Amino acid sequence: TGLGAKGWEVDAVEAYRTVPATPSPEALAAAAEADAIAFTSASTVDGYLAAAGHDAVPPAVVCIGPVTADAARAAGLTVAAVADPHTVEGLADAVVAVLEGTVESSP
Repeated sequence: TGLGAKGWEVDAVEAYRTVPATPSPEALAAAAEADAIAFTSASTVDGYLAAAGHDAVPPAVVCIGPVTADAARAAGLTVAAVADPHTVEGLADAVVAVLEGTVESSP
């Protein structure tokens, strides 16, 4: 069913690999005191919670897209907003909207 089965030579290449960061205690403390946190992927949700725990999540959680938001919700977080468009610029705009109180609701 794959290319190899159809006679093609296939080389598997690791294009990228996600490696969890090890933030300093100072960085974790600063993040916990923030007004909002922005997540760019499901792995950043998992990584932050593994490093900091649920008690260190700022009051407003903003996600870059629906997959990230689903991961945050599955981890027990309340998502304040999801970026639209699902870009870094859209994420920044969503954070600003949350902090200014102009977000209507999270999808």
